Amino acid sequence: ALAVGMMVPCFGATACGNNGNSGNGLGDVEGKTLMYIQDLSTNNFRNLVSDTPLKFQNGINILYGQNAAGKTNTLEAIFYFASGKSFRTGRDKDVIARQKDFASACITYNDLSGKHNMSFGISHGDKGLNKIMKIEQTPVEKISDFLGHFRAVLFTPDHLLLVKGAPEQRRHLIDLALCQIKPR
Repeated sequence: ALAVGMMVPCFGATACGNNGNSGNGLGDVEGKTLMYIQDLSTNNFRNLVSDTPLKFQNGINILYGQNAAGKTNTLEAIFYFASGKSFRTGRDKDVIARQKDFASACITYNDLSGKHNMSFGISHGDKGLNKIMKIEQTPVEKISDFLGHFRAVLFTPDHLLLVKGAPEQRRHLIDLALCQIKPR
């Protein structure tokens, strides 16, 4: 089975697409890819319990595997770096694997300015959930400081409601995209 979603890391509406330049049309400017994921490591993120990095290639990557193999969970972990939250649930505790006390993920990506890394960890603490987000190993105080570094557009079958559904759903998608361009 193929992954149930598609995600394109990008820098903004004018950079996503070919724009008349040579390349594959996935964020190329004069033959240079604007942004691509190098690797993703997860630990106890839903069913992705191993800390073994998943390596990506510059260009198109296809996630495939059996049902419940972790394809959508991988997309969810990647999108967490763009949005600071899950696209599947409003509760951070839901991404922690069953019978585990924490979940974490680390991403390495390249853009025109070089190689970067981001990470986050969610754990059960004495006073509820603890959430730590880091950029280049430096903790960030506010989620708005985390947003805008890694950018991605996610499309899942649920997004078909954007065309058929209420205007609130379209406004929510636009708000999410705008927050990546200019966080609060």
